[in-house]
This record gives sequence, C-alpha cells and structure tokens, in this order.
Amino acid sequence: MLWIAPAQGPLLDALAERVRLAQSEPGRWAFAAVEVLVPSREVEGLVGEGLAERLGLAANLRFSRVREFLGRQVAAPNRALGRGEWVGALLEVLSGLEGEPNPPADLVTLQSYLASAPAPQRGRRRVELAWRLASCFHRYALWDPELLAAWREDRAPLDLEAHPQSAQWEAWERSLWRRAWAGVLSETPSCPPETTLEAGGGAWIAPDALPARVAAGDSEDAGELQLFGLGSLPPSRVEALVALARTRPVSIYAFGAPGALWDAAGEA
Repeated sequence: MLWIAPAQGPLLDALAERVRLAQSEPGRWAFAAVEVLVPSREVEGLVGEGLAERLGLAANLRFSRVREFLGRQVAAPNRALGRGEWVGALLEVLSGLEGEPNPPADLVTLQSYLASAPAPQRGRRRVELAWRLASCFHRYALWDPELLAAWREDRAPLDLEAHPQSAQWEAWERSLWRRAWAGVLSETPSCPPETTLEAGGGAWIAPDALPARVAAGDSEDAGELQLFGLGSLPPSRVEALVALARTRPVSIYAFGAPGALWDAAGEA
C-alpha cells in the first residue's frame, strides 16, 4: 500500500492505523514487534512520538534503517558484506603491499604513497586509506553494480575507454579491489564471479546479491513492513525491497505533492 502526502501529519495518521490493525490482528502474539523502516534516528523519534500521540502508547515497534533490516534478512551463518568487512580486508591488502618487492605496475604509485609517510605515521595512513577505500567500494556495490561486474572479470567498464585520465585511477582501484575480494574475503587464489563468498562456514552476501537472497526467502519473518519517509535508495536496496514485497505485505509512507497539484502544474 502507498500513502503520499505533503506533510507528516496525514502519513502518521495512516501509519498509526496500520500499526493498530497489525497489533490487534487475531492470533497475533501480543509482544510481536511491528517493523518500521526510517531513514534516520531523527525520523525515528518523530514517528515514535507521533504514534504515541495517536495510539496512546507506542510499544512493540522495531525501528531500523534499510541497511540494518536487509542485513537481518541474511540467515546465519551467512553475513551481509558491509563497509566494516571491507576495512579489515583492505588493511590486510595494504599491509602486504607495503613490503611487496615487485608490485604490479598499477599499484606502484599506491605503494610509494604508503611508504612516503614517516615510519610512526604509516599505520595511521594505512588505516585512513582503508576507511576511505572501504566507503568507496561499498558505494560502488550499492550504486554501480555494473562496475563491480566488470571488475570481477578484470576489465574496465566500457564507458571509461574514451576517458584515459579516469582509466588511470580505475586501474589501481580495480587491482586493489580484486586483491581484497579474492585474496582476503574468499581466501581463494582467483577472483570468483559469484557475489557470495565462503567465510567462516557461511557466505559473505554482497549488496548486489541481496535481492536474490530476499527473493529466495532467506528470512522466516513475514510480518507487514512499514517504510516511512524514505527518500532515494540505491538500486540494489530498491530491488531487495521489491523482492521482499512479493513475500510479505509492505506499506510505504512518502512525502510528495498531492495529485491535484501535479495536474495544476502540468496545465500551467
């Protein structure tokens, strides 16, 4: 179900009614939580206060961000691959690169950058770089899965062929990404084409693999899902939520202009 309104009041009214119906459903466990996805803690507080005002008591609600919720859809011992795992993987790769006698040509500049720091500061430089690259690689996984599909095959994306300056940074990022992906996370000598990596008896589930996992019913939770105030989402997370909507009820509460206003704007 979809509710669109220009202000939070009507959306909170609709959400309160759905929560009331869900919590009064016959046969439902009295303490079963209603899952509400929100974009931030600020919106979480706003929604909690709004529901308390309308229902008299805002209890048995579980607020989550989309990333946290989708991570829970991966059944143990599998784990969702996030920014934190990339930091650890990159730290190992960067540490090994510092002492590598004959690094690949596309990683020579990176090795020189790490070695140029004074000895007491090299550890800090390595950690800072690992965090920045982890954020970068995680962002690619969310927003540009086609790029990572090309990197798994050790090739540059087609749209970089006409841009030699961009191709320079792409080459060393690709080489570093493949080392972290294949050499550390999968613990295999070659880069697998799959987006799941064996680790600790389970599998690492990359962001672009989540839609397939959700569609396969990796989680046993089938309660109604409430999405409140979410703005733009990465394509992989949209696909995962669409897959989820095929297995459980999903209600969306979005800010937007009413249809009559759009009609008037079109006539103008």
